Amino acid sequence: MTETATDLPTVDLSECDQEPIHLLELVQGHGCLLVVGGDSLCVRQVSENARDLLGQSAEDVLGRPLTAVLDDLAVADLEALREDVPWPENRSIGFYARPRTSVAGGGRLRVTAHRRGGEGAERGHERPDLIVEVESVPETDEEDAELTYEAESIALASLTEGENLYQLLNQAVHGIAGLTDYDRVMAYMFHEDWSGEIVAECCNPDMTPFLGLRYPASDIPAQARQLYLSMLLRVIVDVDGLNVPMHRAPSAVGEPPLDLGGAILRSVSSYHIEYLRNMGVKATLVASLVVDGELWGLIACHHDTRKEVPWYRREAVSRVAARLSDRIADILSLQRTRVRRRSKRFLVLLGLALAENANPVHTLFFGTPRLSDVVRCQGLALVVGDRVVTCGEAPPVEVLPALMARAAEHAEDGRFVSHDLVGGGLFDDMPVGSSRGMLAVFPGDGGRLALACFRGEVVREVHWGGDPNKPVEVDGASQRLSPRKSFNLWRQVVHDQASPWEPWAIRLVSEIAEVLVRYEADNRAVDGLARAVQDQVVRFETSLESQVETVFAADNGLMLVEVTADENADGDGGGGHGNRVVAVNQTFRTRFDVDQDDIEGCAMGHVLRQLGLPKAIADLPRSGDMDVEWWSGESGHRTLQVHRRGLFAYVDGSARRAWVTYAFGDVTRFHRTRRALGAARDQAQARSRGRTEFLARLARELRGPLQAIQGYATLLENDDLAARPDHFKSFAHEIGNHSGTLLNLLNNILDLSRLDHGASGSAGESFDLTTMVAEICQQAATAAAHGGLVWEWHMPNEQILVQGDAGALRRAFETLVYKAIVVSPAGSTVLVRLTMERGGEPRLSVNDSGLGLSDEELLALQRPLEARPHDGTLNDDQLGSVSLALVRGLVDLHGGAIAVTSTPGSGTTVHVTLPRHRVLGHDNAPEAGAGL
Repeated sequence: MTETATDLPTVDLSECDQEPIHLLELVQGHGCLLVVGGDSLCVRQVSENARDLLGQSAEDVLGRPLTAVLDDLAVADLEALREDVPWPENRSIGFYARPRTSVAGGGRLRVTAHRRGGEGAERGHERPDLIVEVESVPETDEEDAELTYEAESIALASLTEGENLYQLLNQAVHGIAGLTDYDRVMAYMFHEDWSGEIVAECCNPDMTPFLGLRYPASDIPAQARQLYLSMLLRVIVDVDGLNVPMHRAPSAVGEPPLDLGGAILRSVSSYHIEYLRNMGVKATLVASLVVDGELWGLIACHHDTRKEVPWYRREAVSRVAARLSDRIADILSLQRTRVRRRSKRFLVLLGLALAENANPVHTLFFGTPRLSDVVRCQGLALVVGDRVVTCGEAPPVEVLPALMARAAEHAEDGRFVSHDLVGGGLFDDMPVGSSRGMLAVFPGDGGRLALACFRGEVVREVHWGGDPNKPVEVDGASQRLSPRKSFNLWRQVVHDQASPWEPWAIRLVSEIAEVLVRYEADNRAVDGLARAVQDQVVRFETSLESQVETVFAADNGLMLVEVTADENADGDGGGGHGNRVVAVNQTFRTRFDVDQDDIEGCAMGHVLRQLGLPKAIADLPRSGDMDVEWWSGESGHRTLQVHRRGLFAYVDGSARRAWVTYAFGDVTRFHRTRRALGAARDQAQARSRGRTEFLARLARELRGPLQAIQGYATLLENDDLAARPDHFKSFAHEIGNHSGTLLNLLNNILDLSRLDHGASGSAGESFDLTTMVAEICQQAATAAAHGGLVWEWHMPNEQILVQGDAGALRRAFETLVYKAIVVSPAGSTVLVRLTMERGGEPRLSVNDSGLGLSDEELLALQRPLEARPHDGTLNDDQLGSVSLALVRGLVDLHGGAIAVTSTPGSGTTVHVTLPRHRVLGHDNAPEAGAGL
């Protein structure tokens, strides 16, 4: 079921839907707004920031004629706007103007004006008031506007081709992004419940994408959607900017709040500002997508910093959005036309079939096409009096009469429509099988006839932008509502629901039901549909083999089984072993090497035993699936996926017959691939964990030697030691030991980096393997002598040129050699031998005379570095096993192999073999490298 939050308090969001966000009487600070009216266009209201753009304070402007504020040409344009001529609602005009009083920065203005509804006339004025919006523009504004035309034309050109709705929206957001230069541009599509989904997006590469995320309806409440429908463009220049209040002239005091729903400078509610801040957005531009007079979606632009968009770019976006809306309408109209054509074609075919005296039940259930194919459902049911016939995945035929009777009680206009049979609670006491959606039509007045379609479960995963169960947060003390602060991806998995029924599907099934009513009336003398149902049952029983081979032909082996009375009434399995096998298709006979006569009429349990299949298959519930293991006589071990599906069933009084199919698909290759991928994933995760833990351990181990070296260095700097020179040698020895430990740790880190960049092992350099091993042995001779060991090493009398990572192989060989020296007791022998095998593979063998490798060390050489339990520190044995694991990884990097022979108490021999393709050549060397 849907994931839900358990700690969410009950929150009434109805007040949010009622907030008068268009009556706030606040404007954004980058512009100035005036309300003018009367015969001389006196200023009745003005925003507080008038001085910034008009050069006069709000108090000085209020009550004065507009001629004292703007130049004569601007006033003339506004007078023309008030002429008594038809004017569309919220239609605005734009023009340039100059203030009467000089303003710093030049003073050129862009004026946008529209009528204020009819409020002026209601107050007794002959002509309505005007809302005048003023913004500052540069002197080069016309030249700048011309540069926008090219970007606009590119955006419009991308909307002229194609019938793919989502591709069209993707082209649109990219075009608008190029036109406006916003950081993120999205296409936001509303669903039927007014939740919205990001269906196309263009954003900067470093931004987290929102594509595919869904947002609850409360994010854009009803009154905001209404404003988007009346005002098709809205801009917020600066989320953190201060809102500017409006001032009224004495004559306007006491009037209703100023409706700024059609003003581009209108400020938005503090709730929405907080919402945008929580998203990290600093500026927005939103254009409405209106299709067939309804709000279909939005183009939403977000910016991470303050962004002021000039008027000409806003108008360009409006034109692109209008064109996009038209294209969306065209595509949706085309889709509706195709659906109507498909529905009409099916009705025509049905009418022609009935005109030729065809069986209507056969035409609907098994015709070409079938009704289930056209309506995209999985099951059909027809009820004619006491007779019920079903096809496909429908509820159990025994409960259908009661189920249809209850659906008829709750039908509206003769239709019952649901895509949530289980969650609705109406049929909790009835088994509905795998059906989750039902469309039932009850034509006529008698209730004798009913036609129903059924859809199965569609598991949907919805990606929400934040938890939809927590659209708001409630302050515990003040009970203040605030928008949620998290917009992280929140996954919701929806179970036990079917795809909603489309309007065209509802109309089609209703029209087919009316056709059946007319057929019943025309054939009442011969029992009409009741006779057609009986004839279809007989027809089905006499054509079982052809049904299996043609009607439901597939690549899968298909077995048709008649359900006997031994199986429980709801068809959920438990008694399927006695069901009778009546037919199988050719694919089944070939796959299982069986003849039709060998199994026809036999009990299903007997057939399963005969074929070596698990008996659990007979217990599959209705619409059940399972994977089984099976041994084929020709192909060996196979994995089969078995599906049980309903095919045909009917009830006539106490008589009951039903047939189901079992499809056997060979999914061996898929399962083997999935298992291999799973094993590879587990290994990769284990190695990743091991490397992470290894680096963490090394970081901790580095502290000790570094602190010791630092301490000894401090002591050496102390003047008091000058009188005791004997300490210098001791301190130098300790520093040397700790430095060696550090070097080993750092070499392990280097080896780990080589494993993380494994490609280096496949290329690398060419080098002489004989020379490398001889150098290692010569360097190790001193350590062997210091430990009182007998040191033997034998090299071939030739050069062995190999290709690979010389540093990585040197580290691997050094680790093995020095490990042998460390574990061997004084007086024992350590032997190193490099040979060329007969197959041309070079082999290095290292033999020690110690106590043998520990279990952990043997495990380390058998597989690369993986995560192992630890207590947070590395002891000597653990450090050794880590080094040996790195040896294995470095050898694997070159495609080599490691073999270990370890006898407790007598020693260990490690063989490292490199593949032959690593050898570039080998020949006699001028000198033999051997030593004792």
